[in-house]
Amino acid sequence: MIRPMTQDLPSFFSSKIIIAGMAIAMPAMLGSCAKPDPIANFPESKECLECDLQGQDFSKQDLSGATLNRAILKDSNLSGANLSNALLDSVDLSNADLSGADLSNAALTQANVTGANLSGADLSGAFLQGTDLTGAFLDGAIFINANLSAAIIDDEILSTLDTSGAILPDGTINEPQ
Repeated sequence: MIRPMTQDLPSFFSSKIIIAGMAIAMPAMLGSCAKPDPIANFPESKECLECDLQGQDFSKQDLSGATLNRAILKDSNLSGANLSNALLDSVDLSNADLSGADLSNAALTQANVTGANLSGADLSGAFLQGTDLTGAFLDGAIFINANLSAAIIDDEILSTLDTSGAILPDGTINEPQ
């Protein structure tokens, strides 16, 4: 004998609705748990693409090999930081303090470094193609073997820097003496 399910019908449908709701909600909940905040984890992960790190203090930190392409580091303190081999393409470093920083072999292509303090910074072997260095403080900065092709920099200031072996903004190579 077949027994009708009239009594269990509402509970049957409500349980199906709950299960369907969980199936929709679970991926969203798992997705939010799986992605850590790139800004909060930046010093450890050394990766923060397109992040807004404006005004942060990373002085004397080891950020070698960091990936910060298109990040905003305007007005940040990176004095004495190790940014060697870092990827800083199209980064905004305007008015940042990079005094004494190690930027050797860093990629700063198309970066905005206007008004930044790079005094005493090591940019040996750095890639600075198309980088805007207008108004940057460059006293004692080292640009040995750097690529400055199409960079925006005052010729008078450039002539006072150590650019041995560097590719200059006009594409010529400054032969070591």
